[in-house]
Amino acid sequence: MLSRAAQATAPVPIYSQKQADELNAIIQGASDALQYGDYDSAKDYAHQLLKRDPSNAIAYNVLGRIASANGDDQQAVSFYSHATELDSSNEQYQQDLFVAQQLAQGTDRALATGAGMVTNRDTALDGVRLLFEAGARTSEQGTTYLSVAKGFDVLDLPTQQLNAFEMVLSVGTESDLKELETLVQNFVDKNQPVGLAYSILGRTQQKLGEYDAAMQSLEKALSIVQERSLESVDDAANLSGAVERFSTELASVYADVGQERLNQNDLTGAETYYTKANQLNPDNTEIKQGFAAAMIARGEQAITHGQDTQALTYLNRAKLMVGDDASLKGDLANAYYRMGNRALSEGMQSLALSNYEKAYDLNSGISGLKRAMADVHWDMAQAQLAEKPYSAMLGGEFETLVKHLQSAFDLQPMREDHKSALADALNEFGLRQMNSYTDYEKALDLFGRAKSLYPDNSTYEANYNQALQHKIDQDNEE
Repeated sequence: MLSRAAQATAPVPIYSQKQADELNAIIQGASDALQYGDYDSAKDYAHQLLKRDPSNAIAYNVLGRIASANGDDQQAVSFYSHATELDSSNEQYQQDLFVAQQLAQGTDRALATGAGMVTNRDTALDGVRLLFEAGARTSEQGTTYLSVAKGFDVLDLPTQQLNAFEMVLSVGTESDLKELETLVQNFVDKNQPVGLAYSILGRTQQKLGEYDAAMQSLEKALSIVQERSLESVDDAANLSGAVERFSTELASVYADVGQERLNQNDLTGAETYYTKANQLNPDNTEIKQGFAAAMIARGEQAITHGQDTQALTYLNRAKLMVGDDASLKGDLANAYYRMGNRALSEGMQSLALSNYEKAYDLNSGISGLKRAMADVHWDMAQAQLAEKPYSAMLGGEFETLVKHLQSAFDLQPMREDHKSALADALNEFGLRQMNSYTDYEKALDLFGRAKSLYPDNSTYEANYNQALQHKIDQDNEE
């Protein structure tokens, strides 16, 4: 007869393939449930295993994992101990038991134990596992992953070490990042050039505000993958993705430096670095906004020094990048308004009007802008009238005159002199269309516009009716 110990460990016989398949399905179900965090289902599967075989080590290990996930470390130790007793050769069960025993003594102690273990090659793997488990229970994630990275270094697992570096970069504090910088620098010093390592180093330096070092590191990362792209096409897709990623990261640092230069009023430096950032990542909205701000600042500076042509170049570059940014549109509009005022002070009315119109398109609410535009249109119309009387004007000259007067009126409709001058010009232009060109339809439009300004004016009414009669007679003849 079997001893009680032998009976406890003796497997339940499986008499058919169907029973074997059912058992495997239960085990797989438990594994899947644990993976997705469905602990209720995992527990059900474990109990199904125990119903078939009260000495099933897998079931006790599953129950231990559930207890550990729920933070019940003492219960986890009990289940893991039972699993280990039933299957003492299973290294995974032994490791699970060790971790649970350490966690049962407190998270801080477990973290300290794990940090010590990873410095020894014989215990580093178990130390890494302990750190992962304990780290999930602490807010000091960065410090934990620093220890994990050290463990992977001891184990000569560079890929896993880089993954740990990434985690520190993601969640670490400033002090964690300073230590990370040292660790990554050591990594690149003792390993073959790896683009990702230099990328992590550069992004760490960027977060620490060490922009010159960050640029050098990320430029190195980019050069590594670019050189590999030229040498091999075996993994072209992966290399292309790395080039794009590292270009984006380097662009981010260039933009940070550009903003720093802009804050220091080093506008040349700001332009230089934002240009580099935009070349590497032309679709990034924040880079576009920063670049536009730098160009507007340079434009304003050029306006102040009377360099209007140069200013216009900067402002046009800014305009291409502003997009829907309301604040930048306002800054850009103010710069064009200033350029318009300067041009007007130097007697260049057409240039002033062009800049005013650009400002108006960007921000029509600038104080004084409408009046300034209206005054330019009015002055240009008056200059045209002073040069030639109505009787000497050609059709195109009439069109220009009416355009200026209409614009002046639209911008300042309460100005009576603008209104009367416009009505007069419309009437005179209508007479020219009716009497000289027999374009009665155009004449009707012009007389009608004059009438709408002064509905009680008998002259405009009479001219409109005369043009209407001519149009009727013309239509009848046709």
